[in-house]
Amino acid sequence: WGDCGEACGGGQRFRTRDLSVMVQNGGKPCQGDVGETQSCNEVSCNEVDCQVSQWTVWSVCQANCGQGQQTRLRQVVQACQTGGNGCTLGLEESRGCTAEGGACDGDRDCKWADWSAWSECFKAEMCGVGYRRRVRGIEVEAEGAGNPCLPATVEEVIPSPSCPGGCNAESCVDGAWDDWEPWEQCSVSCGQGGVHSRARVMRVEANDCGRAVEGDHREYRSCGSEVSCEPTGPIVQQNCVFGSWTAWEPPICPAACNGDQKRSRTIVRYSANGGLPCEGPTSEVTRCNPGPGEEDPEGCDSGALVDCIMQHWSGWSQCSAACGTGHMARERLIAQAPKFAGLVCEPALVEIKECNATKLCVDWSTDCKLADWDEWSQCDAMTGEMTRKRGLGQLKVGFGQDCEGSTLMVRNCTRQCQDKNYQCGWASWSLWSQCSTNCGPEGRRTRVRELQLGVGAPVSTVGVAPADWIMALQKKDSALVTKYSEISVRLEKATARRRRDLATAFAGGLVAFAAAMAVFRLSFGTAAPVADARTASRSSLTSPLNAATPGLAATEHA
Repeated sequence: WGDCGEACGGGQRFRTRDLSVMVQNGGKPCQGDVGETQSCNEVSCNEVDCQVSQWTVWSVCQANCGQGQQTRLRQVVQACQTGGNGCTLGLEESRGCTAEGGACDGDRDCKWADWSAWSECFKAEMCGVGYRRRVRGIEVEAEGAGNPCLPATVEEVIPSPSCPGGCNAESCVDGAWDDWEPWEQCSVSCGQGGVHSRARVMRVEANDCGRAVEGDHREYRSCGSEVSCEPTGPIVQQNCVFGSWTAWEPPICPAACNGDQKRSRTIVRYSANGGLPCEGPTSEVTRCNPGPGEEDPEGCDSGALVDCIMQHWSGWSQCSAACGTGHMARERLIAQAPKFAGLVCEPALVEIKECNATKLCVDWSTDCKLADWDEWSQCDAMTGEMTRKRGLGQLKVGFGQDCEGSTLMVRNCTRQCQDKNYQCGWASWSLWSQCSTNCGPEGRRTRVRELQLGVGAPVSTVGVAPADWIMALQKKDSALVTKYSEISVRLEKATARRRRDLATAFAGGLVAFAAAMAVFRLSFGTAAPVADARTASRSSLTSPLNAATPGLAATEHA
């Protein structure tokens, strides 16, 4: 540490350090300050002032785990003497610390609770949309070394068009629907998958404080016809297509000698409209260890040749489809597996063939279609929005495509509110307050008046255009300010004049008193040898005093 900058009264001293090894080759950079400052010589320079000792070392952390507290002390070593400064410094300091035991088992972070449900409606202050509110609190308080909750909102408010305003309920008119119209004709004339709708109109429109109607003005439902539809469009032939064979299963021959593996395939597309049908096996078997044309593996017993024997084919199954192209299957099993280089089994275990290809099926799949947009609704006076909707013109049937696109549009609109003009005007003056002082010219009395809200123009300005009466108010306020300024100037002048009069009277009294004292000292300072002289002196003393007395009386009166 360097020398202290002050011998007493509090100074500072410094110390520095340099880098001895620079960071290289991706090493870690140095951390920390290269200079430090410390207070020193805090003892007062004036020996008559209060003096305190140096701080003690910090105490042990007062916690076994988690966050604790440690303190340090100092004491008064010299009380202040007469004329000195008293002790104004703290004698104890505290700071947080982390206990050597680390975090406590009970440490936990603060956690905000979930929002409550939105409340019931609160009426608006004036006409318009009401609101709802929700609140939340702290679910888990922080304990030990846990983190406190970050500052966050504890209450939220949202406007709700369904909440009424604070208007006079007698003047509010709620909207109302008329009865539903009959269902319209179905959108299809044959088959199923159609849709029809019905509509209703607004019988009563809501005013600016009434509740708007709720619900759709048009609704839809599915419909169909008892008449079947004939297929249309050109007929295109489609050949049947097999899928690829799977890999042999299991991948490794399951037996060291005379094993077998299987593979299979499926139909990925049936024939249609006279196309070529699929014919062939859908499951095959092959020999392994040894495979076809291979020698027996080492270790396999040799013996007489044993050929494969297959069971007879089963009968064909029922057709998988009642119309259109389906398939029938038959299968057979291996009665005797080949051994010792005997003839292998025929690969086909399952065969299929198409059926009912000439019996057409009609695909009634239909894509979904949206109907035309309805007319725009009435402008909602509460939200300032108008909407329009559209329904389904054609329902999705079978493998048809789903509808895409919005069924609701919203846009802003100009509200048609009640024609009410709210004007601001002054209320009557209150009574004058009591004077702020009991004597002197500095007392004040006050009176107040408040702005109040009224419907229409103020009473004092009926028949005057708003711009004219606003200008009149401005002129009136300007006149009041001018008058107040004049009164303030006059009051200041009167106060200054009274102060001058008091100063003049006080000075005159002092002069008269000084003259009287001079005459008094002059009369008693000369000794007369004879009684006549004392009598004459007494007469001369009495006369000036009598002459000076009126001056003193006038000064006190003034």
